[in-house]
Amino acid sequence: MSDLFIAVLLIAVLALIVGVINPRWALPWSPSPKRLSAIGIYSAIVVVSFIGFGLSVDSEDQEQVTEGATTQQSDSGAAVAATEPEPEAEPEPLSSFERVAAEMPANQRNFLAVMADAAAQYDEAPNELVQSRIDRERKVASREFVGEGGLVTNWVGILETLGTNGDGNAIVTIRGNDQVVFKTWNNALSDMEAKTLIPHDSDLYVALAELSEGTAVTFSGRLRDEGSMTERGSVMEPEFIVRFSSIAPLD
Repeated sequence: MSDLFIAVLLIAVLALIVGVINPRWALPWSPSPKRLSAIGIYSAIVVVSFIGFGLSVDSEDQEQVTEGATTQQSDSGAAVAATEPEPEAEPEPLSSFERVAAEMPANQRNFLAVMADAAAQYDEAPNELVQSRIDRERKVASREFVGEGGLVTNWVGILETLGTNGDGNAIVTIRGNDQVVFKTWNNALSDMEAKTLIPHDSDLYVALAELSEGTAVTFSGRLRDEGSMTERGSVMEPEFIVRFSSIAPLD
């Protein structure tokens, strides 16, 4: 808009000068052009154009200031957004196996380490004599990490199987790691001496009824025997027969 006013202003000034020299040139449409009429008309146009030019320049300056402030605010907001730290992603919950590994007590961890070490040696032994010696040494070494009479307290594992025998008593298998399980016998004949099957009228049976396979649990009881049918099985994948006194979900 300021460009238009400046153009009109220049033309009016030129016409004013021409009107002073020769009014007929400045007022070609007038039948009787006079110098004073030309001066009056074009002077008025000069004044109006000058005022309009000044107002339009002020308006354009104000618009530029406003645009600059808006751009600065936008840039500032973008900078703040760029510097704000992204919210930390919530850690994924631990799996049952990870929880068991994290909560495993030291004596159980050491007990399982003895089993793992024996299995590695047994698998590389040159003959059966050495294998039998490894089996005997394993049994002696593991006693250090259980209480008197095979007592274990607050050990942890995954409830692998949960069922009943023909009499309705509970059968349980708890996996301590990939190699070792802790379990009851699964039939009354094998369990005549160990008494590991969980009576259907016991508090422990009621507590077990609330659990499901795959649950991370903590347990206490007494190691009664090792249930594998062969020496190799007992060393490579031990199945410890336990008379459980408690089994509960791992908090």
